[in-house]
Amino acid sequence: MWHLDDISAKEMKRYISWLESSIVKNVNKLRDNVEYKDWCDYLVPILPDGTLYVGLVEDILSAKPSRLFKLNHRHLNNMLKLMPVNRYGYHDIYSEKLLRRYLKAKAKKRRTPKQQSLIDRYEKLLTFLYDVFDYGLIKEEVAYNLSLLKGRNTCTYCNRQYTFTVGKVTEKGKIVSKVRPQFDHWFAHRQYPLLGLSFYNLIPSCSVCNSSVKGSAHYSLKTHIHPYTNPDFAPDFKFVPTLEYMDTLHASEWSVLLCRKRNSKEDKTITDLALDEIYEKHGPLEVKDIMDFEIKNNPTYLKTLFDKVCVDLGMKYTREDVFRMMFGVEADIEKTLDRPLSKLKRDVLEWLGIVV
Repeated sequence: MWHLDDISAKEMKRYISWLESSIVKNVNKLRDNVEYKDWCDYLVPILPDGTLYVGLVEDILSAKPSRLFKLNHRHLNNMLKLMPVNRYGYHDIYSEKLLRRYLKAKAKKRRTPKQQSLIDRYEKLLTFLYDVFDYGLIKEEVAYNLSLLKGRNTCTYCNRQYTFTVGKVTEKGKIVSKVRPQFDHWFAHRQYPLLGLSFYNLIPSCSVCNSSVKGSAHYSLKTHIHPYTNPDFAPDFKFVPTLEYMDTLHASEWSVLLCRKRNSKEDKTITDLALDEIYEKHGPLEVKDIMDFEIKNNPTYLKTLFDKVCVDLGMKYTREDVFRMMFGVEADIEKTLDRPLSKLKRDVLEWLGIVV
C-alpha cells in the first residue's frame, strides 16, 4: 500500500521487449485452433503485408492502473462478441457484475442453465487469456531484471520484510534471480488473466502478503489503494503505541494501533491485508524496545540523546544519517521501502517527540 515510482518510457520499452515475442508465440500456437482463431486475430492481427500487429499487446503491458482496468473491460467485451451467439444473449457482454456472478456460479454445485452458460463462455475466454499472458514467462533472467527495475528492498504491502534481489550467473552467462520479491497481481490473475503480465499490475511483495494474506482477493481502484496510483509517499495512517492490559492483575503488554479514517481506502486496504493483526505482533518486540528505553530513563532522554548526537556529529553527518544509525530506520518518507518497519519506528519515535 506504499507508493511505488513510475518508470521511464525507455525502461518500459525494455520491459515490453522481454515479453512481447513470447506472448506473440503463445498466440500463434493457438491460432490454428478454430475455436481460438478469432481471438488470436483480435489480439495479434496479421496485416495485409503478412506482418503481425503487436500494438494491442504493448498497450496491455504498459497501461497504467486506471486505464488498464478499462482496457480489460473493453477487450473482454469485444472478444466475447466474437463467440457464437447463444440463447442467453446477455452473456455475450463482459462486466464486473457478470464476473462476480460467474465466480459465484462456479462455486455452486447445482447451477441453472443460465449460470452454466455464463460459466462456459467466461471460462473459455479466461482460460485462453491465461494461456496467452502466461505468468510463467516471468522467470529466470526476466524475473531478475524485473526485480531490479521495480527497485524496492522491502514488501510494498507490509514493509516488514526485506525482498532483496540477488542474482547468479548461469552456465550460459545469463544472470537470473536467486532471491527476489514475489510479484503480486493487484488485479487477481485468475479473475483478470489479460493483465497477468502488465507492468503496473505486478507489485513486489513478500510471500506472506502475496500468498497467505492477499492471495486472489478482489481489489478495486474505488475501494483500495494501488501503489502506482497513490501520489503520496506517506500513507494516510499513523502507528500509535498502546498498552494492552492482559489480566486482572494489571499485567500489560505493548501493542500498536494503525490509526486511520474509517471507511477510507486506507482502512479497507489495511483491513484486507490483515495489517492490524500482523503489526500487533510487533508490539512486544520493536515497539516495546523503544517504549521501555523511554520509560526506564528520563521521559525526554531519548530525544535529548538524539539531539546531542546530531550536534556532536553535525560536521560529518546529517540528522537523517544519525536517525538511521541510531534507530535503523529511514527518516525520509520517500525511502520507507528501503528498510523494514521504517514507518512503524518513525511514527513511534515521532509520537515520543523525536522529529528529524
